Amino acid sequence: MLLAGCARGPSVIPQLVDHYRLQEQLITGDNFDHKLYLNPAAESSYIHVYVGGDGVPWRYRVFVSSDPTPNNSLALHLLGDDKTASIFLGRPCYYGLYNSHNCNADLWTSARYSERVVGSMVQALSTLLQDQPDKKVILFGFSGGGTLVTLMAPRLQNVVAIVTVAGNLNTRMWTKHHHYLPMKESLNPFEMDSFPRHIRQFHIIGGQDSNVINEITQSYVDKHGGEIWVYPGYSHNCCWHDVWPGILQGVHKRLQQGQH
Repeated sequence: MLLAGCARGPSVIPQLVDHYRLQEQLITGDNFDHKLYLNPAAESSYIHVYVGGDGVPWRYRVFVSSDPTPNNSLALHLLGDDKTASIFLGRPCYYGLYNSHNCNADLWTSARYSERVVGSMVQALSTLLQDQPDKKVILFGFSGGGTLVTLMAPRLQNVVAIVTVAGNLNTRMWTKHHHYLPMKESLNPFEMDSFPRHIRQFHIIGGQDSNVINEITQSYVDKHGGEIWVYPGYSHNCCWHDVWPGILQGVHKRLQQGQH
């Protein structure tokens, strides 16, 4: 049994950063450095924080990658098109930091959602937002990034909502479904005791997603609540960029309505 991964190809991350005129920074969390990409769009009462997917933890589904950074990043595309001031928060050891201090392959394989990862991301984001105490924070996570924002949200101040896209919200069910090795060092959103009721949850899934099947999302929502938005013809990766402006508009409309 193997954990999921992809073959490596040329990275288009630098082109994305240039295309969307993103600002690149580095911030320290709890024992790890994190790459930041900032989209200084129009200021509002909200700030959007994006976390990307698992990238390339394995090569050819057999060999552990030396660098887990994805070749492309849907989350960066979505952030680039966001009209609200937005931050992309990289995981420990991703986006060129694979040789950074304290990095090892566990952090992008079996421990990719571990306390070490979650705690450092929470620390980094808390530091980044400490001079913006009045901002309402919405966390956005794609695929494994959805796992992380769900684990991070209860530990952060001023989070009003999380939005997951094809998010892996029950990692035990996911590994069992795909016959992958269990991620014993990782936290599982499904297994949280509870999720704060004051934080709205929007879980967006594709009806044709064969990676994170719909039953995974449903199992989490049955236990912890939240809204499920199903896009019937969509898969794991396609075609979220096309509908992202409408999704953002829908999320903010629901928040303004103040309904749970």
